[in-house]
Amino acid sequence: MKKLLILLVILVIVGVFFRSTSDAVIMENQVTDVTTYFVLRDRTAGTVDTGVTITNIDLYYTEERAAESTVINATALAAADSIHTDGGVFHCGHGVYRVDWPDAAFDGGPRTKVQLIIVDGDTGAFTEILEIELSPSMGSSSPWW
Repeated sequence: MKKLLILLVILVIVGVFFRSTSDAVIMENQVTDVTTYFVLRDRTAGTVDTGVTITNIDLYYTEERAAESTVINATALAAADSIHTDGGVFHCGHGVYRVDWPDAAFDGGPRTKVQLIIVDGDTGAFTEILEIELSPSMGSSSPWW
């Protein structure tokens, strides 16, 4: 029992020192052809927005301690399995939208946080944000701390 208690204390200590500092999704730095999925919700009604005109969607990204990107005007993808197209968006169903991001959104360097932002450029009905934390490239030989 004593050994089990010591193991539990060690696991708690390790967890305190090595836990993530944010709830961000972790992604490799300089990754290319990133696609994410968002549920778009009408912020006034609180309902899932299924009738969005794709070409009215504005995409932005903001790297930590940097200004927001210029607007990326969304273009409609033909199908859910279309080839990756920067700025491409497709409504998969039930308010779930596939979004293809430009590579420049993910080149800020390891430990940089990036916010991916989707805005209804027509009526302002929704604004959705996903935070990404960039990790070192898997082939990197230098430490990232």
